[in-house]
Amino acid sequence: MRKELIERIDFAVSVIDVCTLTKESTKCLLLDLKAALSKQEAQSVLPKSNIVTRHEDMSSAGFMRLFMQDDGDICILLFKESGEGRNAKMCDIEFCEPSSGGGRSRHTRKALIDLMVAMEKDNEERPETAMLEASKEAK
Repeated sequence: MRKELIERIDFAVSVIDVCTLTKESTKCLLLDLKAALSKQEAQSVLPKSNIVTRHEDMSSAGFMRLFMQDDGDICILLFKESGEGRNAKMCDIEFCEPSSGGGRSRHTRKALIDLMVAMEKDNEERPETAMLEASKEAK
């Protein structure tokens, strides 16, 4: 992506050097560069997996799962153990990819991607098994 962006900038510079751009063509060129920068920013840090799960801190009964669909939409699912050892889904919500239409929460979606990356780091540093063992020892 970075190479593509550099090529677009080089092209823009060469066009400016060769001729005088009209106001409209300059605007289109700048909007194209802005879109490329936004796309690069959105893709800068992505989670390793498209599904990340993390148990809550206060018990082993509840957990949150974030899921990135193939189209870039992010789904949040909240679960709580129902008492019979089964997980009951409490709710699920979805934030759509802005470029594919329908996405109206670009900053929220970016924050959710950052949350997925943070959850992966927490899972690496303090895996669920360690948390569950600590919780059992406390009882």
